[in-house]
Amino acid sequence: MCEGNGEEKTEWVSQLNPGDVIIDCRRALPFCITVTVKLSKRVPAGLMLDLEWYQAKDRTRVRQLYRATGSGRMVFSVILEPGRYYLSAGLFSVDWFRCYVWMDHVQYLSIPAFEDHGTLTLAAWAKTSYRKFLDRYVNAVSDHAWRILRPEEGGDTVSEAIAYGMLLALAHGDVVAFDKFWSYAQSYLNRHGLMAWRIHANGMVIDSGSAADADQDMAYALIRAGQKWFHESYLNAGISMVQAMRRWESHKGYLKPGDAWAPVPEVFNPSYTCLSYYPVFSRVSHDPWWDEWAETSFGILQSVQHSETGLWPDWVVLNGALPQGFQSIFSYDALRVPWRLYVAASSGMACELNPLGKKISQFFLDHGLNFLRSAYSMSGDPLSSQISGALVAISALTRYAFTSDSRIPEFLSYLAEWTAESYYDAAIQALVLASLAGLLTFI
Repeated sequence: MCEGNGEEKTEWVSQLNPGDVIIDCRRALPFCITVTVKLSKRVPAGLMLDLEWYQAKDRTRVRQLYRATGSGRMVFSVILEPGRYYLSAGLFSVDWFRCYVWMDHVQYLSIPAFEDHGTLTLAAWAKTSYRKFLDRYVNAVSDHAWRILRPEEGGDTVSEAIAYGMLLALAHGDVVAFDKFWSYAQSYLNRHGLMAWRIHANGMVIDSGSAADADQDMAYALIRAGQKWFHESYLNAGISMVQAMRRWESHKGYLKPGDAWAPVPEVFNPSYTCLSYYPVFSRVSHDPWWDEWAETSFGILQSVQHSETGLWPDWVVLNGALPQGFQSIFSYDALRVPWRLYVAASSGMACELNPLGKKISQFFLDHGLNFLRSAYSMSGDPLSSQISGALVAISALTRYAFTSDSRIPEFLSYLAEWTAESYYDAAIQALVLASLAGLLTFI
């Protein structure tokens, strides 16, 4: 256990001192550090607790985690590459303008060199990740329906989450979970037969419009479940959803981000492009429009990928300006593109898609774990000091799928050890591991 010995930085000396922050660092796994912070009763809720790790050799900051205070005990997990580091910590006002306590060099710690233990147990890691995802984020609405909640968003549910749950249940052969997720989704189908994209924790619909990424994932999961488990009602429901997307989300040769979006401007989210789904949609609905959209969307993916970094933007507009609040940066949306490319490449489209994957893989090869960030400009400049488990998962996937990098086992180990701190991180981690284990590939 370590107690920091820092120096007060403000006039609030009489209220807080370094002894009000007790930090306990332990290495639970080879690369994973668990940090438990105990705050005295004098620390009010709403301050910002800031943890920062620096390389001991050159004092370069490699990781920062921060969270608002609210209880006397806070637990953090961090993954670091092999090396020697020290931890510094502080308490700040929520706007970061005032520092109440700063403790430098709270503790030094060492991460051992990676040891390759032989055969990778991707299937086992995928199963463990799936079980953790269910245990932490599933809430039983009734005996027949489950929802996936987002604790960091007030416990709401989004259609994307239900669709991910259905894909994962399908991948792991979990018929019970699949049926309960679908039962929940059916309770929130809008007037177009597509799921309302956001539901309050109390069960009330916040926004009845659909989200095309969730619609596509859900329809595909239903079709494949119907075929895999000889369940005609699943197959028919999936076909109906494909037809609803075609009627309410398509405009001429373009798929809108949802049924409530106007056809102009043509707003495009690259991570909504599901190239392995479109031949299936075309076949089951007898509608060649999906084949046309496959060619169009592939062309857009090629055109909007950055020529040097290989990054894709979260959002882009094909004829106009982005709506307010939407950004053309590489972040939580766009990081899903390599995953969707890998799923499609594994389903028989490798020749077309591997060049796109290889282009972005170099970016991740140039950024080791310590220097991954959760957001970048299209030219590759970091826009955040944070790192997300979702990005760790995508970095591991691109190395595995599109390179022959010698550090592939190491990055997969980072991914397996990562403790997801949000619904989204946990979902992407589980989806990536299931995909790498070959559980989401259907020829």
